[in-house]
Amino acid sequence: MTNTIGVVVRLRMQSRIRRECVAEAAVQMVERLLADKVGICNLDTGRIEKHERCGSVRYAVLTFTTGRDAELLEKQVLAEWRSQGWRPVLDGEQSYDGWTETVPLRSATADGLWQGILELHALTAPASAGIRAQSS
Repeated sequence: MTNTIGVVVRLRMQSRIRRECVAEAAVQMVERLLADKVGICNLDTGRIEKHERCGSVRYAVLTFTTGRDAELLEKQVLAEWRSQGWRPVLDGEQSYDGWTETVPLRSATADGLWQGILELHALTAPASAGIRAQSS
């Protein structure tokens, strides 16, 4: 895996995730912006596919039994990234859908970012929270 593949954890199609429904976290890269991205979405939103149509590349997926658990992990990941001083990536000076969940590619490799996500999940999740992880 090269440093040009990055992270996205599936994003919300709606302004809020349905906390009681199954949700996923997926790793992707926004290549045009040289950014990795983390976010969450419920399974039936088509959100990850929307990002792929805009040029994102999928790296890995973590499925959760509830959106609440995915939302908690996303918040923890973003807090960790920001504590590292990794700022969100704008498109020029413009914001875009999901930009607050991005970090520059130079921050870490996709493997390193995904490993960090899995470690946070292992440390903080209830036993039933993550039901499946897959890598491409």
